[in-house]
Amino acid sequence: MGGTHDHGPSESAKERMEFLEREMARIGKYIGNKTVADIGPGDGSVTKVLARRAKKVYAIDVDEKTLDVLAENCRNVKNVSPRLSESGRMPLGDKSVEVVFSSASFHHLPKGYLREMARVLKTKGNVIVLDWDRSRAPPFMRLAHRLFSEEEVADAFKAEGFTVLFMKTYKRHFMVVLAK
Repeated sequence: MGGTHDHGPSESAKERMEFLEREMARIGKYIGNKTVADIGPGDGSVTKVLARRAKKVYAIDVDEKTLDVLAENCRNVKNVSPRLSESGRMPLGDKSVEVVFSSASFHHLPKGYLREMARVLKTKGNVIVLDWDRSRAPPFMRLAHRLFSEEEVADAFKAEGFTVLFMKTYKRHFMVVLAK
C-alpha cells in the first residue's frame, strides 16, 4: 500500500508537473471522462492536468482573486469551470460530481468539510487527496499549517463511510484514493 518516491510535488515546477503527470497516469481510471471537483486549485496548473483526462472540472476556491488567476491560466481549457465557495459549502448540487480531488489543499479545509465532499459526490464516487505529510513536511509547513498523516486522512474518511482503495507515500507527501 505504501511506497517511496525520490521526487515529489515539493521539487521545481517542472519536476512537480512531471510528477503529477506520472501520478495521473496511475490514478487516471478514477478521473477519466468523469466530472471532477478540484478543491483549492490554486493557479490552475493541476487543474489543467485533470482537465486533460476528465469530462468536466469544477475548480473550487474560497478566494476570488485566486479564481481570477486560474481562469486566466485555463482560458483555453474548455472543460474547466471556476466556482467560488462561500460559507464552507461547495457551489455544487448534491451528488453532482464523480470525483473530488484535493492537491495540497486538504490541510486548509475547514472542519466538517468531509461531509460537504460526501454531499456533492455521486454514489460510488471517489475522493483523491494528495497533500503534505505532517511528519515529512518541511518545518515551515509544519509550523504554518494543520497537517495530517495519510492514516489520519484515511481514518477521517472511513468514519464518514468511505473505503480506502489506494495509499502511496512520497518524499514529503502522500496520496489517498477513497470510494464512497
